[in-house]
Amino acid sequence: MQRKVLIIGEHSYIGNSFKQYVTQNHSIDSEIQVETVGAKNGQWEKKDFSQYDVILHVAAIVHQKEKLDKKQLYIDVNTKLPILVAKKAKQAGVKQFIFLSTMSVYGNVEGAITEKTPLKPVTMYGKSKLLAERKLQELSSEQFKVAIVRPPMVYGKGCPGNYARLERLAKYCPVFPDVDNKRSMIHIKNLCEYLYLIIGREEVGIGLPQNLFLIKTTDLFCKIRTSLSKRTYRTSLFNAIIFLLIKKSGSFSKMFGSCYYQKNAYFENQIKIGIKEYQVVTYEESIYK
Repeated sequence: MQRKVLIIGEHSYIGNSFKQYVTQNHSIDSEIQVETVGAKNGQWEKKDFSQYDVILHVAAIVHQKEKLDKKQLYIDVNTKLPILVAKKAKQAGVKQFIFLSTMSVYGNVEGAITEKTPLKPVTMYGKSKLLAERKLQELSSEQFKVAIVRPPMVYGKGCPGNYARLERLAKYCPVFPDVDNKRSMIHIKNLCEYLYLIIGREEVGIGLPQNLFLIKTTDLFCKIRTSLSKRTYRTSLFNAIIFLLIKKSGSFSKMFGSCYYQKNAYFENQIKIGIKEYQVVTYEESIYK
């Protein structure tokens, strides 16, 4: 059965990557047709949602320095907007609504995220996303299936954010701290395949996608350097200072702290897609793609 998908967020890295991924990898066998529309200036309001089967909402305020005067902006874009879009979609008879949330809804977790980990976001980004999640779940029904995806750090060619900063650093820095940590990450193509499966199977609930293997930041940095034909020197000289900064700095915590989804944890209302089903790019391949 042909499914028409409308992506809310025409300039979104993930949204555009998904559209391109479906075209390049599922153009022959796919029954999914993808379109995009902007979230700014009410562009989405002009769309007739009744012609679509699925709404994929990826529009969000992210990768910005958080200031108190931007709190309302986060609420307007990350909370109120998806709720308005979802209500219109439900009224129009759309069958499925997919909301791209974030791992940040758990807050500053050090170690494994399990089914017992509380939702305690500390950033405006995480808080605004969690508020949207809760309101969207109230709209979910048999006729209007709501799927919420909480990806960890996304990386890949052209990806903005923390990975892009690590790539830039890798170009010029031959020395890097050797810190033993574990982090969940997901390559953009693996995330796109995950979203594709959610649509194809009409999944509902909460999804926690990640790469098959957890990543050590030092190893990732070295692999990026290797892909640039550059040698890296690891050092533990700064580890004591780094461990202190992890507790005080969000940036250091994201880079050198441990935060990952426990693979064998069972989450209530979880999307039932096995981790191996969407691994289209291996860790080694992901550095070059």
